[in-house]
Amino acid sequence: TDNQFFIQALADIAHGLEVKVIGEAIETEQAWKLLPELHVDGGQGYFLGRPA
Repeated sequence: TDNQFFIQALADIAHGLEVKVIGEAIETEQAWKLLPELHVDGGQGYFLGRPA
C-alpha cells in the first residue's frame, strides 16, 4: 500500500543517516512480522511486552 511504501522510504532515509528505526504500537503478530519488510529495525508495543 501507499502507507507501507512511505514507511519503507522513510526508514531507508533514516538508515542512510545511520539512524535506527523503531516501530511503535506493535500490538499484533501481523504487525511484528511486517517490520522487516518495511526495513524497520525493531518495535515496541503490547505484543512485545507491557510497559514497566
